[in-house]
Amino acid sequence: MRIIYLILILFTYNAFSSDEVEINTDDIWALDVRSNKFFRNGEVLFQMPQDALHTFRGREYGDWNEFSFIDSRRLIKLKKGDRIKIVESYFNSDVFKVILLDGFYKNKTYYVITDDLHRKYKKLETS
Repeated sequence: MRIIYLILILFTYNAFSSDEVEINTDDIWALDVRSNKFFRNGEVLFQMPQDALHTFRGREYGDWNEFSFIDSRRLIKLKKGDRIKIVESYFNSDVFKVILLDGFYKNKTYYVITDDLHRKYKKLETS
């Protein structure tokens, strides 16, 4: 019986603990996965917050017919190492407004999905 309690306590602890890094305004993050501007599988930033939200909802609910109407001309493809600066959060922190710090479109504002930020970007230490 004690083993069952121990297992339940461990599972409960793992369920409520989070390994995700906290996202704050003015944090700088760098793309940490392989990406290329010229291939289909490159990582993107969105020019419109609604496009990022629709993509997030499509992933979350699996209903791509309702949520996935996004014009591909409003996407900015990134390459590995491109940095972004967090400006503010939107839609209950599901989407963040960011400033691109590298590349041809640098110093312009875009939007990133929070899940992508946690999975594909690395937070840079600021001094």
